[in-house]
Amino acid sequence: LTPERAASTFREDAIRAIKAALGERAVIKENESIAPGIEIPADLIIQAANRDPVAVFLAMSEQRVLEAVIAQMAATYEAHSSCSVVALLDKDTSVSRKQRVRASNRLTAMPIFEGDERAAIQRIEREVLGLSRTMH
Repeated sequence: LTPERAASTFREDAIRAIKAALGERAVIKENESIAPGIEIPADLIIQAANRDPVAVFLAMSEQRVLEAVIAQMAATYEAHSSCSVVALLDKDTSVSRKQRVRASNRLTAMPIFEGDERAAIQRIEREVLGLSRTMH
């Protein structure tokens, strides 16, 4: 696979899995900002009733993880918006250890899709719905 095709496949697979997991329990918007005035769009903004919005950044590179961190900091400190920001990594090697440490300490979650897709999507589902609403 070319890098462009791999990115497209990851994006499509992740979005499909997230939509399947959340079904009608949340509103999902694509390519929108987490809060007014924040210029970096998330791949997905997901909001369940009576819950804060969750921005999901689909990350195949350090740049996208950095954008997620910047969006989180801007939402918290500039827009004073209550929200969660999740960077869904394509694979364990998508970012360096140094970047992973930095992002892990600033983002709400950073699950890894490849190799454990179901658990990665469930982590996002828990953030969107809360623990009590995800238990079946």
